[in-house]
Amino acid sequence: MKSNVKRKLATRMIMTPSHPRWEEFCEYLAGPRACNMDGGVGESEGCDASTRKPYAREILKEMGGFDIPTTIEFFESHGGYCDCEILLNVAAFAEELASELKSSTRVSIQ
Repeated sequence: MKSNVKRKLATRMIMTPSHPRWEEFCEYLAGPRACNMDGGVGESEGCDASTRKPYAREILKEMGGFDIPTTIEFFESHGGYCDCEILLNVAAFAEELASELKSSTRVSIQ
């Protein structure tokens, strides 16, 4: 019985910007059933600034297979202290990192 529990825990994933379902997660979180970002930068009609991140938790649960406490810890370590900050800070961090990586890997041909 214990080995089944260990196996289940070992297969749990952490949602990060590098996860293949990150865009899907962000779409749900920004959508009308959650933060309701409505296309406005930094404007959220649905986020209540709760540090519990109820929408993120619900979406991760519905998507299935995610280690929610560890994912929440990751979000907080990258500025995602409430649902909308996950979109504004964690996603922005991912874009900055991708841009930096692109810049550092460019080869100059002369």
